[in-house]
Amino acid sequence: MYQRYRALFSLKGLGTPEAVDLIIQALEKENESELFKHELAYCLGQLQDERAISTLKGLVSDSSEFVMVRHEAAESL
Repeated sequence: MYQRYRALFSLKGLGTPEAVDLIIQALEKENESELFKHELAYCLGQLQDERAISTLKGLVSDSSEFVMVRHEAAESL
């Protein structure tokens, strides 16, 4: 798990369009842990890329999503 967090924050540090795409892809996986999805949403918000808006809005409106993830997605918007 440590490697995944390290990779995520490395992608955030890069801040490239490709990094944003990879973070969005990871967020769309259903089998991610609540905490990791929270961090993915946080990183997307920090990158302030307009392409992330629809993904973050989708998380906020998805009532089956973890509450912590929905909250972070809302904060990230």
